[in-house]
Amino acid sequence: MKSHAVRGVQRIAPAIRLAVCTALTVALAVPAIPALAAAAPPDCPTVHVFAARGSGESAGMGKAVKTTYDKFRTLMKRKKVTVDYEALRYPAVPIWDPTMPASVALGAAELVIRVEQQAAACPEQEFVLAGYSQGAWVIHSALPLLKDRNAGRISALLLYADPLFHLKDKFAYPKGAGGSEDTRKYKGLLNRLYDLKTARLPSWVAPARTYCREGDVICSRSTGKAADCAKDLFDPKQIWSVRNLGDLEKIWKNCPYFKHTNYHDFAAADAAWLAGLFDEDSGVTYDEKIRVTPQKGVPGSWVTVTGRGWREHGQRGMRVPIGLNPSAHTLVQATPDDNGRFKVAMRIPASADTGPTTVWALLGNGSSVRTPFTVTEKPAPPKPKKPDLAPSQPYDLRRDPICAGKSPTFRVDIANKGGAASGFFGIRWIVDGDITFDGGHHSIAAGATDTHDHIWRDITPGRHSLTFTADFGKLIGESNEDNNTRTVEFTVRACGDGSGGEPAPGVPTAPSNAHFDPHTGVLMWNDNSSNEQGFRVYQNTTLRATLPEDTTQWGGGAILQCTDTIRITAYNAAGESAASSTGVPCR
Repeated sequence: MKSHAVRGVQRIAPAIRLAVCTALTVALAVPAIPALAAAAPPDCPTVHVFAARGSGESAGMGKAVKTTYDKFRTLMKRKKVTVDYEALRYPAVPIWDPTMPASVALGAAELVIRVEQQAAACPEQEFVLAGYSQGAWVIHSALPLLKDRNAGRISALLLYADPLFHLKDKFAYPKGAGGSEDTRKYKGLLNRLYDLKTARLPSWVAPARTYCREGDVICSRSTGKAADCAKDLFDPKQIWSVRNLGDLEKIWKNCPYFKHTNYHDFAAADAAWLAGLFDEDSGVTYDEKIRVTPQKGVPGSWVTVTGRGWREHGQRGMRVPIGLNPSAHTLVQATPDDNGRFKVAMRIPASADTGPTTVWALLGNGSSVRTPFTVTEKPAPPKPKKPDLAPSQPYDLRRDPICAGKSPTFRVDIANKGGAASGFFGIRWIVDGDITFDGGHHSIAAGATDTHDHIWRDITPGRHSLTFTADFGKLIGESNEDNNTRTVEFTVRACGDGSGGEPAPGVPTAPSNAHFDPHTGVLMWNDNSSNEQGFRVYQNTTLRATLPEDTTQWGGGAILQCTDTIRITAYNAAGESAASSTGVPCR
């Protein structure tokens, strides 16, 4: 791990582990309260929501969570299902407060204790955990210690702007809302302040949703003007070190581009999702019930089966056989706890017929409890990935003038835009309709670009054409076979007559101010031309990337050394500009 210069801040993980483990010890020592454990349903609503507010929010649930809860409660009233909540009591200090690690630890400890106490007081109650910002961090940190004793009680999890948000989390919602993977790195200000590692939610918490809006500076990288606000916050010599938490307070309060709100926009959708997880009150109190999430899946997929009301099975140590109609074969067995709850993963058989069916759980008297489930068709297997060779138009490197008797050098950039390496392929150069070169080229990786040059010896005056074809025999099998050939036409005149070849729009103006951004480590430069076809990035003399026009940054993809020189050039059909160069910063 990298070291920090944050004043008064200690490592977060050990602090949270110590505080939460201490809290768990206390919670386990709290005896169940018989009077509350036997309380009637009116004293113990069906669903209890634990809400954790965000940094600096006043006592209560916080705006995002409260907006969702209010809508959820309204929907549950229509279903005649009772709901209540409690706002977690913990400091929720502002993000610039150096005691934030202690605040998170206290919140996680409080949550572990309260879940344990509430589970003892209301044995049949179902729990929802919801948090925003620091509150989401609190809940995420407490999950490992909630798993063993109370996993079956947690019916849903909802996190907004979790600083530990992971882009690949299967519970990230809505899918794709986190932004494109090639332009986003999910490490926000808190990750950089406390050296946090993003973490996927554990699979046992299903069903769950976790959100991070694109540009949210707490759970994702600062971009654009927000990055400009923060550029003086971190030590440029140590990208992951902060100068002073006091600077963060000033920037946070004064920068209008820091985004960290508006999660209440998801409230209506999330409330409907939560309400859909709970059955309407049938008038029969706490009989054996099961629920499957998700309620549909393809053969071979995994679902979660939860049960409540199986108290007799739990107290007698009896297992509950579970299966999928029409088969009577048991797929999995669940062991309810003393309160009659269980949560177990079940795999849908690969041979299951598609269509509506039911999941069943066998009662002790031979009858069964059933819940609807739909087996959906497997999506068509993805087509095998293929290469796609797309050469650029041949362009003059300006090593020799294009005039009669000279030997200009032309180049093509061969980009593989497909999803697989090309393998060895043939190349062909055609001069004025005649094949002048047939040869081969080594494999180009998916997404990579390479070049090939052709020297036109003793070029003659007049109108000429030059054609390049990649994979001229169409032997490698590409996803697109229609973009392999490019041609350029131009006129050659006698040397010294004041005119050159065509087309010659002029070599682009060279880029300038090549440098590595001290906050993100991204290579950046100024685009000074208006006629470039694109940019090339060289590591010393090796071409590392060919980028489209108007590009002003490159996120890397190559292993760089402190001794390397990085060069950026602009190019078009007329040639390649001079380079803007920079060294690789070392830290």
